[in-house]
Amino acid sequence: MHRTFEWVTAACIAVVGLIGLFLGWPVVFPLDDAYITLHNARVLHEGADPNFGVPALIGATSPVHLAFVAWLGFFIDLPLASYLLNLGAAILYGIGLARLALQLQPPRWVAVGIVGLGLLAAEAPYHLFNGLETGLAMAAVTWALVLSLCGSRILLPLLCGTMPFIRPELAVLSGALLTWRAWKQRRMLDRILIDIVLATLAAMPWLMWSWIATGSVVPLTASAKRAFFAEQANPLQHKLAVALTLTASSGIGAFLFASPFMKRVPVALPALLSLAAIFLTYAVTFPGGLFHNHYRYLYPLLPFGLLGWTIAARDSAVLRLAFGAMAVVYIAIGFQRWPHVVEGRQLTRELDAAAQWSREHLRPEARILIHDAGYFAWATPFSLFDIVGLKTPSSIEDHRRWTLPSQGKNRDEAVSEIAKRHRVTHAVILKDEFWGDLADNLRRRGWGLRPLRDPPGRGYGIYELTPPAS
Repeated sequence: MHRTFEWVTAACIAVVGLIGLFLGWPVVFPLDDAYITLHNARVLHEGADPNFGVPALIGATSPVHLAFVAWLGFFIDLPLASYLLNLGAAILYGIGLARLALQLQPPRWVAVGIVGLGLLAAEAPYHLFNGLETGLAMAAVTWALVLSLCGSRILLPLLCGTMPFIRPELAVLSGALLTWRAWKQRRMLDRILIDIVLATLAAMPWLMWSWIATGSVVPLTASAKRAFFAEQANPLQHKLAVALTLTASSGIGAFLFASPFMKRVPVALPALLSLAAIFLTYAVTFPGGLFHNHYRYLYPLLPFGLLGWTIAARDSAVLRLAFGAMAVVYIAIGFQRWPHVVEGRQLTRELDAAAQWSREHLRPEARILIHDAGYFAWATPFSLFDIVGLKTPSSIEDHRRWTLPSQGKNRDEAVSEIAKRHRVTHAVILKDEFWGDLADNLRRRGWGLRPLRDPPGRGYGIYELTPPAS
């Protein structure tokens, strides 16, 4: 029964993923960040970055995801490689959910519901195929729980050593699980040493690559976003309220509500501590980030909630009814949120139109200030300078100096300094409520902006810049 369920789950995901690939061909991702990964993978292939002039790992949140995309890209086109890696991660995630559910032996329909919810509820399909590492992170958390429950001797420490390089916050779960294992095995020092050696061996290649390429063992992307969005100095009560509100509206709030039921399994302590620590870290340092890209930083926490619901529905008839109702509601919500994919693909097409316009109308030596750093790097040859700092790390210090301590009020100082230092000649700015303020930031600091491309509605404006008088 177990193996059949896993094979059926894998086959269903594969078929749906391949149908989606056929219907959506050519591959278009709904997030600009996905094209940062594709650009970085191409830099690994070519050995140099013509746009930003930095190592490929700069701007990459997940070295593991980037490495797999680049490796597959030696055999197939990089966009297809990224999509198929997402599909592979979704299959691993689905098999992991099936095994997690059946290990705890709930009624069969509950096990099917757990897998279905994990794959289809709310924003889950979007994140499994967003061109980023989110699905890989969801699979890693699921398998960490599976391997912990079954007492894996080798695979769990190897996974724990790798998880921080799939997503940085998963270092919390890795550390908690390894510490918990060490406590359980405290009278068997040889096993503790084996765990440490295996985790270290798994982590070392990624650690060395990160340190050599970036001078840091953790990605710079999180620190860049924290400095740019400047929420850290807000009152703690306000930040907690924002984080809780966003979690409730994300589509996984009802799942996490069941996480306390994990106390009925041995892995409860490290799992609950990790869940709390990851949530509080975001709440204290970057609460608004939980909303970014349709809550993508929250979705790797979904397996914790699914584990809780598996236990709750197994042990209580009332909670089984509640679970069934929730499954219907949240899968319906998932279908209602499908337009997010369509909207994202439309925005990518607008980026492509702006990139094509730039290739046709801007001179080759143009130096472009940009905030969505992925697609333009993927599709144009220009020198680019990232305002946020994902691909231009020097921007981070400007935001730490001006934007972060002022809670965003002095962002115009940082933006102007970045533009001056890099002697930019043009800017590409999305016309919306938040990003559109960057044009006003430049004007307030004395920059002249002449619109060259001014699309109607929410599109990417292209401006010729004149620096302020000395």
